Amino acid sequence: MKRIRPTVLIIDDDLNFAFWLARLLNEAGYQASPARNTTDAASLLEEMQPGPDLLVINPATDGCTDLVEALRQQRKFRVIALQSPDGEPPSITVDTSLEKPEPGDKLSELEWLIAIERVLAKRRHSGG
Repeated sequence: MKRIRPTVLIIDDDLNFAFWLARLLNEAGYQASPARNTTDAASLLEEMQPGPDLLVINPATDGCTDLVEALRQQRKFRVIALQSPDGEPPSITVDTSLEKPEPGDKLSELEWLIAIERVLAKRRHSGG
């Protein structure tokens, strides 16, 4: 059975951000779940079969590289990395990187939604 709503897994130890983004995406018609680390993410992935369409991840999260590589063995999905404050590039292959918004920044909400739609549109047009 094909899912109608794209699924998004958000992994960041900043739970305010993770829940903000999950709420924003759920209101926009996505099925988004926040996780504070890769252990929590692994539990959510068991329920999220066949897996996420998009992973939003803080590349500084312990175990992030292993999790992304393990997921890539199972299926194709897109990745958005949270930009490091020091400008370090992520250690994983990503489709794009975005800055965390300031709380209550309505323009950032729109920017995030547009960026996510663009990344997922690439997936649909490339067939994977």
